[in-house]
Amino acid sequence: DKTPRSLKRLSRRGVYGVRSPDLIDVPHNSSLPYVSSPRLKSEFQLEGWKIQPQLNSISRGSDFIRLEPKIMQVLIELASRPGEVLTKEELIRAVWPNTYVGDDALIRCISELRRTFEDDPRSPHVIQTISKIGYRLIAPVEVADVGGPANDEVVFDV
Repeated sequence: DKTPRSLKRLSRRGVYGVRSPDLIDVPHNSSLPYVSSPRLKSEFQLEGWKIQPQLNSISRGSDFIRLEPKIMQVLIELASRPGEVLTKEELIRAVWPNTYVGDDALIRCISELRRTFEDDPRSPHVIQTISKIGYRLIAPVEVADVGGPANDEVVFDV
């Protein structure tokens, strides 16, 4: 294996690449508050799509799409706080902890999510851009209640 020793060390710590499905509870060293909903480790629905975070996949009817892990993490961050404006810095710190990335990585993830959900940035129905600040999930999020019967749901509507 010709992988540099420093990258192997970072990989074991989870900084370089994705280590496991528990990537949703991302630790970070930031002065900004970070809240991630533990419920979003399980399935939730958005715009008629069934989101499966641990599988990095979304499905609707016969359509099945596998998302890159970082794109799924951005979606989970937005869905864990629907209706709230998340700054670019908050999203970057949550999805890429202890790693320097520019806005381009986040912009690419948002673009992929918009393409997947057929969301037009000029007339959004899923993700709204808040100019010079960040993004806001404007679509309702439906989370199955893991403690109760399967048909009980918690709906976060904005």
